[in-house]
Amino acid sequence: MKLVASALRLQNGRIFTGKRHPDARTKAYESNVDRLEVIKAEQGFVSEDGSFFTREAALEMLLETKQITLPLIGSVLTSEDLW
Repeated sequence: MKLVASALRLQNGRIFTGKRHPDARTKAYESNVDRLEVIKAEQGFVSEDGSFFTREAALEMLLETKQITLPLIGSVLTSEDLW
């Protein structure tokens, strides 16, 4: 399975995607999502089949499938680690 985009998942389950997490936030704002909802959104990634992965779950999957190697740029998986 391959990750294809950064993503934000709102508390209601709605997902916004972009190349980077700020791009996904911009799309949420452009869709008139309340600012506080966007701030509370969970950051992660989506795969080619549309599944959402938290940063932690995405890192685990990438390491298991040898799609990424450590070290990361920071302390958590970021889009800059991927593309």
